[in-house]
Amino acid sequence: MKWIFFTLCAAALAVGIAACGNQETVYPDSILTGQVQSVAKSTVTMLLGDLTTEMTNVGSAETGETPFEMGGMTTVFTAGEETVTLTVSEDAAKILADLKPGDLLQAETDADGKAVTLSVIELIP
Repeated sequence: MKWIFFTLCAAALAVGIAACGNQETVYPDSILTGQVQSVAKSTVTMLLGDLTTEMTNVGSAETGETPFEMGGMTTVFTAGEETVTLTVSEDAAKILADLKPGDLLQAETDADGKAVTLSVIELIP
């Protein structure tokens, strides 16, 4: 009798773990930034991350320049660990053919988590 109980518990645990592992995070009404990993007919998979803008320091005590004088801004992408696959709306899908792995992309999603706007981000060194 005990072996039936343990077998049922093990089966229930296996089903529960499998169900949790297959859940994908949905991002409704969001703006996501990421690096393109792959592109399919109507989906794009991105490695999510953050864009930050940093001030470049070209001044130094040796030249007499004030730090940040004649400097500029640099935008840096820092990749996170989470990957997301977004279904893309028909209008936004027009850009998919031009995307390649490594491109930086900003995606705006609707209430269902579907990407309705895609914009390629060009980093300026």
